[in-house]
Amino acid sequence: MHKQSDIYSFGIVLFEMLCGRSTYEIHKQEGHYLPTFIKNNFGEGKHNEVVFKKIKEQIELKSLTTFQKIAYRCLHHEKEERPTTKEVLVQLKKALEFQKTMTKLQITLEDVVKATNNFQPGNIIRHDKFSNTYKGELLHSGKEMKISVRRFDCKHGECDLQFLKEKSVLSDLKHTNIVSIIGYCEEKDEKIIVTTLEANGSLRQYLNNLNLTWKQRLRICVGVARALSYLHYEKGRDYAITHSNIKSDTILLDDNWEAKLSGFEISMIDSSFEKTEDVTHKSDIYSFGVVLFETLCRGKAYIEEDNRSLVSLAKYHYKNKTLKDIIHPNLWNQMSLQSRFIYSETTYSCLNEDLDMLHVIAGLEKALEVQLARENTIQMKTSLNT
Repeated sequence: MHKQSDIYSFGIVLFEMLCGRSTYEIHKQEGHYLPTFIKNNFGEGKHNEVVFKKIKEQIELKSLTTFQKIAYRCLHHEKEERPTTKEVLVQLKKALEFQKTMTKLQITLEDVVKATNNFQPGNIIRHDKFSNTYKGELLHSGKEMKISVRRFDCKHGECDLQFLKEKSVLSDLKHTNIVSIIGYCEEKDEKIIVTTLEANGSLRQYLNNLNLTWKQRLRICVGVARALSYLHYEKGRDYAITHSNIKSDTILLDDNWEAKLSGFEISMIDSSFEKTEDVTHKSDIYSFGVVLFETLCRGKAYIEEDNRSLVSLAKYHYKNKTLKDIIHPNLWNQMSLQSRFIYSETTYSCLNEDLDMLHVIAGLEKALEVQLARENTIQMKTSLNT
Protein backbone atom coordinates (compact mmCIF):
# COMPACT_ATOMS: atom_id res chain seq x y z
CA MET A 1 0.00 0.00 0.00
CA HIS A 2 2.82 2.36 0.90
CA LYS A 3 4.45 1.75 -2.47
CA GLN A 4 1.27 2.72 -4.33
CA SER A 5 0.99 5.88 -2.23
CA ASP A 6 4.54 6.74 -3.25
CA ILE A 7 3.60 6.18 -6.91
CA TYR A 8 0.65 8.56 -6.52
CA SER A 9 2.88 11.22 -4.95
CA PHE A 10 5.47 10.73 -7.70
CA GLY A 11 2.72 11.23 -10.30
CA ILE A 12 1.99 14.62 -8.74
CA VAL A 13 5.68 15.52 -8.94
CA LEU A 14 5.78 14.49 -12.62
CA PHE A 15 2.85 16.73 -13.44
CA GLU A 16 4.33 19.61 -11.43
CA MET A 17 7.40 19.37 -13.64
CA LEU A 18 5.27 19.21 -16.80
CA CYS A 19 3.03 22.12 -15.77
CA GLY A 20 5.87 24.30 -14.51
CA ARG A 21 3.85 24.94 -11.35
CA SER A 22 3.57 23.39 -7.90
CA THR A 23 0.30 21.84 -6.75
CA TYR A 24 -0.06 24.79 -4.35
CA GLU A 25 0.30 27.31 -7.21
CA ILE A 26 -2.20 25.39 -9.33
CA HIS A 27 -4.74 25.37 -6.49
CA LYS A 28 -4.25 29.09 -5.96
CA GLN A 29 -4.57 29.96 -9.67
CA GLU A 30 -7.08 27.37 -10.92
CA GLY A 31 -9.20 26.72 -7.84
CA HIS A 32 -8.45 22.97 -7.90
CA TYR A 33 -5.70 20.79 -6.49
CA LEU A 34 -3.40 19.28 -9.12
CA PRO A 35 -5.03 15.80 -9.43
CA THR A 36 -8.48 17.34 -10.05
CA PHE A 37 -7.03 19.98 -12.37
CA ILE A 38 -5.27 17.30 -14.44
CA LYS A 39 -8.27 14.95 -14.60
CA ASN A 40 -10.61 17.77 -15.61
CA ASN A 41 -8.32 18.91 -18.44
CA PHE A 42 -7.53 15.41 -19.64
CA GLY A 43 -11.19 14.42 -19.51
CA GLU A 44 -12.00 17.36 -21.81
CA GLY A 45 -9.18 16.48 -24.21
CA LYS A 46 -7.09 19.48 -23.11
CA HIS A 47 -4.08 17.49 -21.92
CA ASN A 48 -1.61 19.60 -23.92
CA GLU A 49 -2.95 22.86 -22.52
CA VAL A 50 -1.55 22.08 -19.08
CA VAL A 51 2.03 21.83 -20.37
CA PHE A 52 4.35 24.71 -19.46
CA LYS A 53 4.98 26.85 -22.55
CA LYS A 54 8.79 26.58 -22.44
CA ILE A 55 8.57 22.79 -22.15
CA LYS A 56 6.01 22.65 -24.97
CA GLU A 57 8.46 24.45 -27.26
CA GLN A 58 11.18 21.87 -26.63
CA ILE A 59 9.44 18.55 -26.21
CA GLU A 60 8.97 15.86 -28.86
CA LEU A 61 5.40 14.63 -29.33
CA LYS A 62 6.03 10.96 -28.59
CA SER A 63 8.16 11.87 -25.59
CA LEU A 64 5.34 14.08 -24.29
CA THR A 65 2.57 11.51 -24.74
CA THR A 66 4.68 8.75 -23.14
CA PHE A 67 5.49 10.99 -20.16
CA GLN A 68 1.87 12.17 -19.79
CA LYS A 69 0.43 8.68 -20.04
CA ILE A 70 2.60 7.17 -17.28
CA ALA A 71 2.14 10.24 -15.05
CA TYR A 72 -1.63 10.02 -15.52
CA ARG A 73 -1.66 6.35 -14.61
CA CYS A 74 0.20 7.20 -11.39
CA LEU A 75 -2.82 9.29 -10.32
CA HIS A 76 -5.39 6.53 -10.86
CA HIS A 77 -7.92 6.51 -8.01
CA GLU A 78 -7.72 2.70 -7.80
CA LYS A 79 -4.38 1.79 -6.22
CA GLU A 80 -4.29 -1.56 -8.02
CA GLU A 81 -4.45 0.25 -11.38
CA ARG A 82 -1.36 2.37 -10.73
CA PRO A 83 1.88 1.28 -12.43
CA THR A 84 4.74 -0.36 -10.58
CA THR A 85 8.00 1.45 -9.99
CA LYS A 86 9.57 -0.68 -12.72
CA GLU A 87 6.86 0.31 -15.22
CA VAL A 88 7.34 3.99 -14.41
CA LEU A 89 11.10 3.69 -14.91
CA VAL A 90 10.69 1.89 -18.28
CA GLN A 91 8.27 4.53 -19.61
CA LEU A 92 10.37 7.49 -18.44
CA LYS A 93 13.45 6.00 -20.12
CA LYS A 94 11.39 5.57 -23.28
CA ALA A 95 10.30 9.22 -23.14
CA LEU A 96 13.96 10.24 -22.80
CA GLU A 97 14.95 8.20 -25.86
CA PHE A 98 12.19 9.80 -27.94
CA GLN A 99 13.46 13.22 -26.89
CA LYS A 100 17.03 12.35 -27.88
CA THR A 101 15.76 11.42 -31.36
CA MET A 102 14.28 14.91 -31.75
CA THR A 103 17.63 16.49 -30.82
CA LYS A 104 19.28 14.65 -33.74
CA LEU A 105 16.99 16.52 -36.17
CA GLN A 106 18.39 19.94 -35.31
CA ILE A 107 19.86 21.92 -38.23
CA THR A 108 21.81 25.15 -37.74
CA LEU A 109 20.45 28.47 -38.99
CA GLU A 110 23.74 28.96 -40.82
CA ASP A 111 23.09 25.81 -42.87
CA VAL A 112 19.51 26.83 -43.65
CA VAL A 113 20.57 30.33 -44.73
CA LYS A 114 23.22 28.82 -47.00
CA ALA A 115 20.76 26.28 -48.44
CA THR A 116 18.23 28.97 -49.41
CA ASN A 117 20.77 31.59 -50.54
CA ASN A 118 19.86 33.77 -47.55
CA PHE A 119 16.11 33.23 -48.05
CA GLN A 120 16.25 34.59 -51.57
CA PRO A 121 12.71 35.72 -52.60
CA GLY A 122 13.18 33.97 -55.93
CA ASN A 123 13.39 30.66 -54.03
CA ILE A 124 9.90 30.97 -52.53
CA ILE A 125 7.73 28.13 -53.81
CA ARG A 126 4.70 28.51 -51.52
CA HIS A 127 3.21 31.20 -49.32
CA ASP A 128 0.38 31.04 -46.80
CA LYS A 129 -0.76 33.05 -43.80
CA PHE A 130 1.56 31.07 -41.52
CA SER A 131 4.80 30.91 -43.49
CA ASN A 132 6.93 31.20 -46.59
CA THR A 133 8.33 27.99 -48.06
CA TYR A 134 11.62 28.08 -49.96
CA LYS A 135 13.37 25.57 -52.15
CA GLY A 136 17.03 24.90 -51.55
CA GLU A 137 19.87 22.39 -51.48
CA LEU A 138 21.44 21.03 -48.32
CA LEU A 139 24.37 18.71 -47.68
CA HIS A 140 22.77 16.19 -45.32
CA SER A 141 24.11 12.81 -44.18
CA GLY A 142 26.91 13.07 -46.71
CA LYS A 143 24.78 13.80 -49.77
CA GLU A 144 23.33 16.86 -51.47
CA MET A 145 19.55 16.99 -51.10
CA LYS A 146 16.85 19.14 -52.66
CA ILE A 147 14.87 20.52 -49.74
CA SER A 148 11.76 22.46 -48.85
CA VAL A 149 12.31 25.05 -46.10
CA ARG A 150 9.22 26.26 -44.27
CA ARG A 151 9.98 29.52 -42.44
CA PHE A 152 7.21 30.39 -39.98
CA ASP A 153 6.09 33.98 -39.63
CA CYS A 154 6.38 34.65 -35.91
CA LYS A 155 4.78 38.10 -35.98
CA HIS A 156 1.49 36.58 -34.86
CA GLY A 157 0.96 34.80 -31.54
CA GLU A 158 0.14 31.33 -32.86
CA CYS A 159 3.53 30.74 -34.47
CA ASP A 160 5.00 28.78 -31.54
CA LEU A 161 2.12 26.32 -31.40
CA GLN A 162 1.97 25.84 -35.17
CA PHE A 163 5.70 25.20 -35.40
CA LEU A 164 5.56 22.78 -32.46
CA LYS A 165 2.70 20.80 -33.97
CA GLU A 166 4.30 20.50 -37.40
CA LYS A 167 7.70 19.60 -35.94
CA SER A 168 6.31 17.06 -33.46
CA VAL A 169 3.90 15.36 -35.84
CA LEU A 170 6.34 15.07 -38.75
CA SER A 171 9.16 13.79 -36.54
CA ASP A 172 6.97 10.94 -35.33
CA LEU A 173 5.02 10.01 -38.47
CA LYS A 174 6.57 7.78 -41.11
CA HIS A 175 4.37 7.01 -44.10
CA THR A 176 5.01 6.88 -47.83
CA ASN A 177 2.21 9.42 -48.47
CA ILE A 178 3.33 11.98 -45.85
CA VAL A 179 6.15 14.46 -46.42
CA SER A 180 9.44 13.38 -44.83
CA ILE A 181 11.11 15.67 -42.30
CA ILE A 182 14.85 16.22 -42.61
CA GLY A 183 15.20 18.50 -39.62
CA TYR A 184 14.26 21.75 -37.94
CA CYS A 185 15.89 24.99 -36.84
CA GLU A 186 15.01 27.05 -33.78
CA GLU A 187 17.54 29.87 -33.44
CA LYS A 188 17.41 33.67 -33.06
CA ASP A 189 13.59 33.80 -33.08
CA GLU A 190 13.55 31.72 -36.26
CA LYS A 191 11.29 28.66 -36.44
CA ILE A 192 11.97 26.57 -39.53
CA ILE A 193 11.07 23.06 -40.67
CA VAL A 194 13.04 21.33 -43.42
CA THR A 195 11.46 18.53 -45.47
CA THR A 196 12.26 16.80 -48.74
CA LEU A 197 11.35 18.84 -51.80
CA GLU A 198 8.43 17.36 -53.73
CA ALA A 199 9.31 18.00 -57.37
CA ASN A 200 5.85 18.53 -58.84
CA GLY A 201 4.42 21.05 -56.37
CA SER A 202 0.84 20.81 -55.11
CA LEU A 203 -2.26 19.11 -56.49
CA ARG A 204 -3.94 22.51 -56.76
CA GLN A 205 -1.56 23.44 -59.60
CA TYR A 206 -2.81 20.51 -61.70
CA LEU A 207 -6.55 20.40 -61.03
CA ASN A 208 -7.28 22.13 -64.32
CA ASN A 209 -4.45 20.45 -66.23
CA LEU A 210 -5.74 17.77 -68.61
CA ASN A 211 -2.26 16.23 -68.81
CA LEU A 212 -3.00 14.82 -65.35
CA THR A 213 -4.88 11.71 -66.41
CA TRP A 214 -7.81 10.09 -64.65
CA LYS A 215 -5.59 7.16 -63.63
CA GLN A 216 -3.04 9.54 -62.07
CA ARG A 217 -5.80 11.44 -60.27
CA LEU A 218 -7.12 8.20 -58.82
CA ARG A 219 -3.67 7.14 -57.62
CA ILE A 220 -3.12 10.52 -55.96
CA CYS A 221 -6.48 10.28 -54.17
CA VAL A 222 -5.76 6.72 -53.00
CA GLY A 223 -2.42 7.92 -51.59
CA VAL A 224 -4.05 10.76 -49.64
CA ALA A 225 -6.73 8.39 -48.31
CA ARG A 226 -4.04 6.01 -47.05
CA ALA A 227 -2.20 8.88 -45.34
CA LEU A 228 -5.41 10.00 -43.61
CA SER A 229 -6.23 6.48 -42.49
CA TYR A 230 -2.73 6.26 -40.99
CA LEU A 231 -3.27 9.54 -39.13
CA HIS A 232 -6.68 8.58 -37.81
CA TYR A 233 -5.68 5.11 -36.66
CA GLU A 234 -2.41 3.24 -36.53
CA LYS A 235 -2.16 0.04 -34.51
CA GLY A 236 0.17 0.39 -31.55
CA ARG A 237 0.19 4.20 -31.54
CA ASP A 238 -1.11 5.90 -28.38
CA TYR A 239 -2.70 8.84 -30.14
CA ALA A 240 -4.74 9.74 -33.20
CA ILE A 241 -4.43 12.84 -35.38
CA THR A 242 -7.03 14.93 -37.14
CA HIS A 243 -5.22 16.80 -39.92
CA SER A 244 -7.69 19.75 -39.99
CA ASN A 245 -6.14 21.27 -43.13
CA ILE A 246 -7.00 18.93 -46.02
CA LYS A 247 -7.06 20.82 -49.31
CA SER A 248 -5.42 20.60 -52.72
CA ASP A 249 -2.72 23.05 -51.55
CA THR A 250 -1.48 20.72 -48.80
CA ILE A 251 -1.35 17.65 -51.06
CA LEU A 252 2.11 17.69 -52.64
CA LEU A 253 3.31 15.53 -55.54
CA ASP A 254 6.74 13.95 -55.89
CA ASP A 255 8.60 13.25 -59.14
CA ASN A 256 6.58 10.03 -59.59
CA TRP A 257 3.25 11.86 -59.01
CA GLU A 258 2.82 10.14 -55.65
CA ALA A 259 0.79 12.13 -53.11
CA LYS A 260 2.62 13.53 -50.06
CA LEU A 261 0.41 15.07 -47.38
CA SER A 262 1.74 18.25 -45.73
CA GLY A 263 0.40 21.18 -43.67
CA PHE A 264 0.20 19.82 -40.12
CA GLU A 265 0.42 23.17 -38.33
CA ILE A 266 -3.22 23.15 -37.15
CA SER A 267 -3.62 19.40 -36.66
CA MET A 268 -5.46 18.08 -33.59
CA ILE A 269 -3.85 15.37 -31.47
CA ASP A 270 -5.90 12.99 -29.31
CA SER A 271 -3.84 11.00 -26.83
CA SER A 272 -6.85 8.98 -25.60
CA PHE A 273 -6.10 9.21 -21.89
CA GLU A 274 -9.82 8.99 -21.25
CA LYS A 275 -11.61 6.46 -23.44
CA THR A 276 -14.24 8.78 -24.85
CA GLU A 277 -15.91 8.83 -28.25
CA ASP A 278 -15.81 12.63 -28.53
CA VAL A 279 -12.88 12.87 -30.93
CA THR A 280 -14.04 12.72 -34.53
CA HIS A 281 -12.32 12.73 -37.88
CA LYS A 282 -15.45 13.77 -39.77
CA SER A 283 -13.99 17.16 -40.64
CA ASP A 284 -11.02 15.52 -42.41
CA ILE A 285 -13.29 13.16 -44.33
CA TYR A 286 -15.59 15.99 -45.39
CA SER A 287 -12.62 18.12 -46.52
CA PHE A 288 -11.22 15.16 -48.41
CA GLY A 289 -14.59 14.76 -50.12
CA VAL A 290 -14.26 18.37 -51.33
CA VAL A 291 -10.79 17.55 -52.75
CA LEU A 292 -12.20 14.44 -54.44
CA PHE A 293 -14.85 16.54 -56.20
CA GLU A 294 -12.22 19.14 -57.15
CA THR A 295 -10.14 16.35 -58.68
CA LEU A 296 -13.12 14.97 -60.55
CA CYS A 297 -14.39 18.32 -61.86
CA ARG A 298 -11.03 20.06 -62.30
CA GLY A 299 -12.24 22.94 -60.13
CA LYS A 300 -11.57 24.98 -57.02
CA ALA A 301 -13.74 24.59 -53.91
CA TYR A 302 -15.44 27.93 -54.65
CA ILE A 303 -16.56 29.02 -58.11
CA GLU A 304 -16.56 32.81 -58.13
CA GLU A 305 -18.36 33.33 -61.43
CA ASP A 306 -21.29 31.18 -60.23
CA ASN A 307 -21.15 32.57 -56.68
CA ARG A 308 -21.54 29.04 -55.33
CA SER A 309 -19.39 26.24 -53.95
CA LEU A 310 -18.20 23.34 -56.03
CA VAL A 311 -19.66 21.02 -53.37
CA SER A 312 -23.22 22.30 -53.82
CA LEU A 313 -22.82 22.19 -57.62
CA ALA A 314 -21.34 18.67 -57.62
CA LYS A 315 -23.93 17.34 -55.14
CA TYR A 316 -26.71 18.73 -57.31
CA HIS A 317 -25.38 17.03 -60.44
CA TYR A 318 -24.63 13.79 -58.58
CA LYS A 319 -28.19 13.52 -57.28
CA ASN A 320 -29.60 14.36 -60.71
CA LYS A 321 -27.21 11.95 -62.51
CA THR A 322 -25.82 14.82 -64.61
CA LEU A 323 -22.16 14.81 -63.54
CA LYS A 324 -21.21 14.77 -67.21
CA ASP A 325 -22.22 18.45 -67.32
CA ILE A 326 -19.34 19.45 -64.99
CA ILE A 327 -16.63 16.93 -65.98
CA HIS A 328 -14.36 17.82 -68.89
CA PRO A 329 -15.04 15.60 -71.95
CA ASN A 330 -11.37 14.60 -72.07
CA LEU A 331 -11.50 13.18 -68.54
CA TRP A 332 -15.00 11.75 -69.03
CA ASN A 333 -13.83 9.72 -72.02
CA GLN A 334 -10.89 8.28 -70.06
CA MET A 335 -13.11 6.91 -67.28
CA SER A 336 -14.65 3.50 -67.17
CA LEU A 337 -18.33 3.69 -66.27
CA GLN A 338 -17.83 1.60 -63.13
CA SER A 339 -14.77 3.57 -62.00
CA ARG A 340 -16.64 6.85 -62.35
CA PHE A 341 -19.67 5.47 -60.51
CA ILE A 342 -17.67 4.06 -57.55
CA TYR A 343 -15.54 7.21 -57.27
CA SER A 344 -18.49 9.63 -57.33
CA GLU A 345 -20.46 7.46 -54.87
CA THR A 346 -17.48 7.39 -52.47
CA THR A 347 -16.99 11.15 -52.84
CA TYR A 348 -20.66 11.89 -52.16
CA SER A 349 -20.55 9.63 -49.09
CA CYS A 350 -17.60 11.63 -47.67
CA LEU A 351 -19.84 14.70 -47.64
CA ASN A 352 -23.02 13.09 -46.34
CA GLU A 353 -22.40 9.95 -44.32
CA ASP A 354 -20.71 8.90 -41.11
CA LEU A 355 -17.93 6.69 -42.47
CA ASP A 356 -14.25 6.11 -41.73
CA MET A 357 -11.20 6.27 -44.00
CA LEU A 358 -11.07 2.48 -44.38
CA HIS A 359 -14.36 2.61 -46.29
CA VAL A 360 -13.10 5.57 -48.34
CA ILE A 361 -9.89 3.71 -49.23
CA ALA A 362 -11.87 0.61 -50.23
CA GLY A 363 -14.02 2.67 -52.61
CA LEU A 364 -11.11 4.56 -54.18
CA GLU A 365 -8.96 1.44 -54.56
CA LYS A 366 -11.85 -0.32 -56.28
CA ALA A 367 -12.34 2.66 -58.61
CA LEU A 368 -8.64 2.52 -59.48
CA GLU A 369 -8.69 -1.26 -59.90
CA VAL A 370 -11.53 -1.22 -62.46
CA GLN A 371 -9.95 1.75 -64.26
CA LEU A 372 -6.65 -0.12 -64.61
CA ALA A 373 -8.49 -3.22 -65.83
CA ARG A 374 -10.23 -1.15 -68.52
CA GLU A 375 -6.99 0.48 -69.65
CA ASN A 376 -5.19 -2.87 -69.75
CA THR A 377 -7.98 -4.32 -71.88
CA ILE A 378 -7.77 -1.38 -74.31
CA GLN A 379 -3.97 -1.73 -74.46
CA MET A 380 -4.21 -5.46 -75.20
CA LYS A 381 -6.76 -4.90 -77.97
CA THR A 382 -4.58 -2.19 -79.47
CA SER A 383 -1.49 -4.40 -79.46
CA LEU A 384 -3.42 -7.28 -81.06
CA ASN A 385 -4.60 -5.02 -83.87
CA THR A 386 -1.11 -3.76 -84.72
